[in-house]
Amino acid sequence: MYGRTFAKFVFGFAALLLVCFGALADEFQRGGPVSQAGLETMRSAPGAGDAGLSAPAVTEIRAFSCANPGTGAPIPVIANQALQNIAVSRRLASGELMIYYNPKYIGLFQPATALFWLEHECMHHQLGHTSPEYPPALTDSARAAEENAADCAAIKKMVKRRPPMIDAQGLQTIEAEVAKLTGGGFYKTGPERARWIDGCVIQAVAEIKAEQARQAGQTK
Repeated sequence: MYGRTFAKFVFGFAALLLVCFGALADEFQRGGPVSQAGLETMRSAPGAGDAGLSAPAVTEIRAFSCANPGTGAPIPVIANQALQNIAVSRRLASGELMIYYNPKYIGLFQPATALFWLEHECMHHQLGHTSPEYPPALTDSARAAEENAADCAAIKKMVKRRPPMIDAQGLQTIEAEVAKLTGGGFYKTGPERARWIDGCVIQAVAEIKAEQARQAGQTK
């Protein structure tokens, strides 16, 4: 069953790799362009509620789970309507790991993309970017490397999970919406970021196929 599902999945992704993102460079204008340049800005304590979120997006967020890399316990995911960003990952002074999201901003996106933003923040924790032992990223190039790594790890997780967390249509939605972001600073432009994500998908599919070949060789 999984083999047939995987074959359809790979075929769908192969078709998507032919999509050109050049026409998607316009800014994301639903409610104004959303820039991620304010990543470090937190202006209040976490708020409550999911006002402004569509029902599908609420479902995705409530189903989302990110494990603490040290303990395996779920990392709290908290709505903060004063947050000047889509979502952020934080280590508190107490050492507790957190993920905050702004319902107004994340609600601008389709459910697949909303899930991608949360997975992106989860990967910052999983990759150790919020660990006190991790070297602080003091330059734009260092921060850019962290953001690129989080993007890649997030989309790979969504593709490689069995069954996959997204299908070909979900990937197309993520890339199309990401391509409309303005970028800037240590973030790629929207179209560049979409192409980067697409390259990570190609890697993920290749890794799945290599693992399947390895397992098939062990059973002979």
